[in-house]
Amino acid sequence: MADHKFKDWMESPPGGKELTAREKDIIADYVSSLDLGVYKLPSLLIDMGNYLNQDSDLITVARALSIFPHILQGMRTEFSRQDTHSLVEYFCTRLENKDDILNYRAGIYELASSLHILSTWKCFLPGDAGTIATAVFGLASGSTFKDQKPITRIKLYEVIDFLFKKYQTSLIRDVKVTPLVSGLVSMVELEKNPSCLSILFPLYAHISKHWTLGDSDYDSIWESFIRYFPITLGGAPQDPSVPAKELIKELLLQCIISSHHYAKGAVPRFIDMLDTNTDVSANLKIEVLSTLAACITSYPVPTVTLWSSKIWDALKFEIWNGENEDFIQGSLDVLRAIAASLGKGDYNWSSQTTPMTEFVVTAAKECLSRVHDSKKLYLVSSGRILHAMALGAPYAFHLVVKTVLPSMHVIWQDLKLPSEKKMLLTVYNYILDARLVQPKNDPQRDLLVKSFEGFRDGIVEIYFGAVSNIKQQSSSSDVPFGVPAIDGLVLLFQIPSYLSAVEQGMIIQELNTILFAAQDSEIRNAVLLSLQKISAMEPDTFHEITLTNFVEKLPEIVSRPHDEGTAKLDTIVGLLQDLVEIACSQPCQRELRNGTAINTASSYWHRNFDALENKLLEKLDAVLQKSGQLEYANTILAAICGGLQLFDTSLHQARTRASEPNPLDPKIGPYSYIIKVLFQKVVRERESSSGPYIGIKDSVDEKFVQIVGRTAMWALRSDLTTAANSVLLNRKAISPDEPSVIWTLLSPGPCPATLSTSQQNLENGPPDKCLANVLSMYLLAGHRPCEPLANPLSPLKIEPAQVASSMIRNAISSQSGASQFSRMCMLWFLQLLISKYAAASRSVTAGGLEDLHNHPLEVMTQAVSGCAKKTDQEIKNTYQTLAYFAAASIASFDHSMEALASMMITALSDPNYGRKVGQSFRILLAKSEIMDKANFCKIRTLRFQKVVSLIVIPLQGAYVSPMTSRLEKDNIVIALAGVLAYMDPNLVADAFGFSSIMLEGCVSSDDFTKETFINLLHELVPFCPKEAESHLDTIIRLMTDRTHNTYDSPSDASVRCRAKALDVLVRLTECLSAAGLIQRRTRLLSELDLALDDCSRDVRGKAQLAKGKWLRLGVVG
Repeated sequence: MADHKFKDWMESPPGGKELTAREKDIIADYVSSLDLGVYKLPSLLIDMGNYLNQDSDLITVARALSIFPHILQGMRTEFSRQDTHSLVEYFCTRLENKDDILNYRAGIYELASSLHILSTWKCFLPGDAGTIATAVFGLASGSTFKDQKPITRIKLYEVIDFLFKKYQTSLIRDVKVTPLVSGLVSMVELEKNPSCLSILFPLYAHISKHWTLGDSDYDSIWESFIRYFPITLGGAPQDPSVPAKELIKELLLQCIISSHHYAKGAVPRFIDMLDTNTDVSANLKIEVLSTLAACITSYPVPTVTLWSSKIWDALKFEIWNGENEDFIQGSLDVLRAIAASLGKGDYNWSSQTTPMTEFVVTAAKECLSRVHDSKKLYLVSSGRILHAMALGAPYAFHLVVKTVLPSMHVIWQDLKLPSEKKMLLTVYNYILDARLVQPKNDPQRDLLVKSFEGFRDGIVEIYFGAVSNIKQQSSSSDVPFGVPAIDGLVLLFQIPSYLSAVEQGMIIQELNTILFAAQDSEIRNAVLLSLQKISAMEPDTFHEITLTNFVEKLPEIVSRPHDEGTAKLDTIVGLLQDLVEIACSQPCQRELRNGTAINTASSYWHRNFDALENKLLEKLDAVLQKSGQLEYANTILAAICGGLQLFDTSLHQARTRASEPNPLDPKIGPYSYIIKVLFQKVVRERESSSGPYIGIKDSVDEKFVQIVGRTAMWALRSDLTTAANSVLLNRKAISPDEPSVIWTLLSPGPCPATLSTSQQNLENGPPDKCLANVLSMYLLAGHRPCEPLANPLSPLKIEPAQVASSMIRNAISSQSGASQFSRMCMLWFLQLLISKYAAASRSVTAGGLEDLHNHPLEVMTQAVSGCAKKTDQEIKNTYQTLAYFAAASIASFDHSMEALASMMITALSDPNYGRKVGQSFRILLAKSEIMDKANFCKIRTLRFQKVVSLIVIPLQGAYVSPMTSRLEKDNIVIALAGVLAYMDPNLVADAFGFSSIMLEGCVSSDDFTKETFINLLHELVPFCPKEAESHLDTIIRLMTDRTHNTYDSPSDASVRCRAKALDVLVRLTECLSAAGLIQRRTRLLSELDLALDDCSRDVRGKAQLAKGKWLRLGVVG
């Protein structure tokens, strides 16, 4: 017997959604006793009896019954069949409540939960399913069901749903179909809860699909669910507890398409809703069209046949006369669905009386009739109709082609207006597009191919004639049918075996000729896109025709007078850009017919790109051998680099859609040959007084070297370059005893071991050695670190800290003879070593004196401390190097950043160079061309916040210090502008606020500082309106001083500063109270009138806006 009495349960405080510990103990006690058989179900009912009599109040009854679901759920041993049956009968008696006993209306949720659990038991009698269903339906006969809370109704629906699916046979046998359907429909009569509907709609779909229903049953179900269309019920997407509107909409759609019997109600209803005289919203019309298309797709062929002509009559004018593209496309989707559905039938293609024939041929003939009425109004729209039907099925395509193409050929012969030819070619393109998308594995494909082949000559003749006309009028900009004609040629190319090799060659030749001469931008773009697609589909045509045609257009030399030579170079640049776009915008789709080229390592995706690059490299070699052709050579080299960038980007996009084929040789990088050939054209081994070194050939200039370096960087950082195929690492494997390839620069033949140290020492030049270091920097920038962090550059055989120290000395030296760009590359080299390879991360005390001497931080510290002994140029170089070093350290959160930042702040007090140091703070957060995540550098997201603590806060403290001189304060303001300019306004508002330093910066003699603080003022006013009001007079004075630009009193601000100052004045009207502004309006308007006469159009426009804003202050509406 249970240790607890039922009274304990009744007196225990309810726990709400979760049971209390006491409730759990009571339930566990009952479950254990019932499982062991020491306590019987009748005993439980007797114990509960005092709380379930007719005199008990509703709350007491509900509380008493609430124990049942928990006990039944927890039991491991089921009751006997007889006890289960008795319990079901008892629950159903209370549920049905035939005698209308008041307290039987209590505990319905608990009863439903208990019945749901019992119906899942193995001992449950299938015959009891009808008893439960009848009892539940009885609730709906009165008003009891609709008065229940949603959670109770949901539980009752779940019970019915389970019984209908699990005990279908028993229910139909005992209750019959029609009473079951009627009972369910009666429950739903007033239902509007999304959670309830999410149970009901799938149940309706299940019954419609799997039960044998009568017409009256289908009608009852149809009327029950269709009243919810269109769906307006549903929860918000962010509330997962309530089914979303989109889910309910999809469930209702499944009801509509669950049986073809609903077509007689669905199709007329939807057609009526599409009637132009019906006042429906645009969204509803689109929903109706998509639902109608779904119905057509799901209903069987006989049903679709019955309604196809009525749907056509309802939609055709929507397409012919419609203006809303969404409605037109929705109607086309319905027509395509009809053709696809009818295409499921097994037809004899020679038959004239099939449902498909009646639908497609009738519609096609009506389209032709409309075209004859007015080509301008109906030609293109009729083409879209034909396209939609032809897409549906191969048989539909056959019927469309057979019906309309002969008439279209005749119409083409009679056309005179180019605009009409454009429209008809567009229709031809629709036909070709439909041909391309026909399924390749369709059993009727041979019939389709044979059918379309019969119209080949006429179609080819039309397109060839159109292209011939384009060629003849290529210098004219009035060839309206040019674009569709060119697009059609691409479609013809894609149809397998439709064009002969000779015809394909003729088309390519014509397209190339048009491209060379076309003036119209639309035609040029269409030809370019066509050649891209064709070259990707048929790479042989690119190799044999297009590439040859373009290269023949490139002259051997450019040696005319300067102006003519420039014009000729512009033409060459245009040719090369077109060629790069054709070859590199898409990967090849197949291998060459004659196999791969010799020494090719990459997959067939690269065939056109490789052919282009090799041809341009050959051309580059020929041009370099001519004297005075360096500018021409740079143009070709830029095309090589641009082609690599474009192709690698297009490969990245292509790999998101498909897997790239395996390379022919995975040990060779796909771009390695480009790097090797270019470096051989640039570098050479030379001798100097200090020994051999790698320098630059005299035949090339700095620009050429820069482009070669960038090309190598792009090639190395490509996703296709790996540790296994990198040209840098492969060279080490081939020649393990050679110095690092970073220093040898892929020079052929053996290189002296001294290059490992001599090549990085650039303090005394010579200049070509410094220029060779540019290539070393680019190689290191593109290299992908794939080695353990403990020794990150071991495969490259260089010591990061040592090289970084060398670059510091090189950048500071004034004796190297390096160009400005060469010296810039030394600084980038330093940044790479710090941010990418942690060259300064090792503690200074980690090694001996030699390590200390070569530690970058120590070298930098000594260089700064020794500035007094340096020349003017060396001091400037020192502070610039310090800034670049600090920028890399801050970006990567290197431990050296505190010391470097401190040195920069200290240097602001230098009376001679403090201003230059302040300006160098702009380097710290500015975006770098080389130190970038694309080059695998460590760029921390929180570096801006770090600069606040390292620099902004200390500088603010130094500014307000009484020990700081006026000159130092000016330098501090310039330094703060250098870092604040790159920070988010939210961060500046939190860290810097509306400081007096900002107002001071608005009058700085440094233009960058002035513009930065005026811009910050504009950004911070919304964040700090109270502070702005307290400085309102000062702000207005400072801004008007900047905008005051007259002949007698010119402004000290640039055009951009003056324009931004006016933006600040506008922002004041948007963020501050009008009362204070109106007091100052009169004085301000006179200054704005002066700004209206500014020499800059931008300033005048903003002055007009500002004046209007100030004049409207206090005006309502």
